[in-house]
Amino acid sequence: MGGMGGLKKGELAQIIKDANEAYGFLSDAEFPAFIKQAWADAQPDDENLVRPEPFRTWHASFVDYFEQVKAKDAAEAAAAAEAKAKNAAVAFGGDGLWHVDLKGLQDALTAAWAKGKTPLLVDATNDQGGFSALETYYSYSGHQLLELKKMVVEVNMKKEKTVEEALDEARAKLVLSMKRGLNLVMLLSNSAPPLKSKFTSPTQLPYTLLEDNAAVAKVSGDGAVPMDGTWAAKVVTDKDQVVFVHKDFQVVAVTKFGEEDYAQFLAAELPLDKMQHIKVTTQS
Repeated sequence: MGGMGGLKKGELAQIIKDANEAYGFLSDAEFPAFIKQAWADAQPDDENLVRPEPFRTWHASFVDYFEQVKAKDAAEAAAAAEAKAKNAAVAFGGDGLWHVDLKGLQDALTAAWAKGKTPLLVDATNDQGGFSALETYYSYSGHQLLELKKMVVEVNMKKEKTVEEALDEARAKLVLSMKRGLNLVMLLSNSAPPLKSKFTSPTQLPYTLLEDNAAVAKVSGDGAVPMDGTWAAKVVTDKDQVVFVHKDFQVVAVTKFGEEDYAQFLAAELPLDKMQHIKVTTQS
């Protein structure tokens, strides 16, 4: 214990600093005053060193103090999590159109997937047109973006690709999402792609991804859940080297049609009754 049978003030401060780095019970502003008080408590005889016996007494009380702080922080975190869950249950409890700010999107997605439904996001994050805040969010998210309007234009209008080629590209994005635990974000933009009638395939882009999110979740699990006999087994090939679907893999669809119009335009090609509709804004 230090030189000459005791601890110097700097050594006592280092003990407190090490504990604080591990548990974070003091802010930078609180640290100097805490050290000053600790020195006074651990070295009551106004010497230049903290002797072993006073140090042991002080250290026991110090350990009790930060254990209490840790317990308080844990209780506050648990209470906050419980409150968040209750708020989510109220906000996302019905089957109708949910309304959520972009900042709270992940909670809404989680709630939709928990219900076994694929989220259909009604993008209202940019009233002026152009690239929306939601699209910007997804472009930086690291998830796989499947631009369905662009796919349709390339196949039907520009004749640059065949349906098979377009679906092969979609399958590659899907497989990467399955392997890495990404969201496959199906961007419809302001269009109604003929998904059910043309641009889905059991072996490339299964319609199941839209109409049966419970089937998506059922095969996800980091190796514990076999793919045999599922939609996923029909998609992957030996070359893909996918032995299981990552537990975080999920599917999201996004439309830029307005709240009043999206259902009318998309009803023929999307399983709207099997999807959770979520209007995303930046207003709340």
